[in-house]
Amino acid sequence: MTFEKAGRPVDITQMDLEEGPINRPSVGAVIPAALARSLQPFICNVVFASVDQDHISWAAGTVTFADGGTQAIALNASQVLTATHYLYFDLNHASPTVLKISTTYSDCVGEGKGLIAVAKIGSAGQKAYVQNLALTNIFINSTNVLANAITEPAILASAVTPVK
Repeated sequence: MTFEKAGRPVDITQMDLEEGPINRPSVGAVIPAALARSLQPFICNVVFASVDQDHISWAAGTVTFADGGTQAIALNASQVLTATHYLYFDLNHASPTVLKISTTYSDCVGEGKGLIAVAKIGSAGQKAYVQNLALTNIFINSTNVLANAITEPAILASAVTPVK
């Protein structure tokens, strides 16, 4: 393992501990390319939409890994939900561009896999709920907000208007 001491890399297996303390690992000390892609941090710009109570869709997008590598993700115009679903990539699948979907969480964990989103059927009269865990867009319906959790002081002035 390599650390940095006085601005120079030091292999701790070769270091004499009497030389004094070593610094924290430098940024980039763990090289992302040394890790399998599914173990690297990633972001995903796929935009999900809630179509109705039990349907979601998503636009084509890209998973970008810490080493700079990418994986294209194909669009899906209509996905039926039957329960809570986990949407994930599987780099080892014959079709890695197609997001996989399962109601079993353990299906999205393992070599070559990464969880992208969680989707759930909406309550009666509500659209489905879907959240991309690898991005910041969150779709919220009234079932997923605690009563009175959003109050006037928490809303930026003029942020909510009849048009918005």
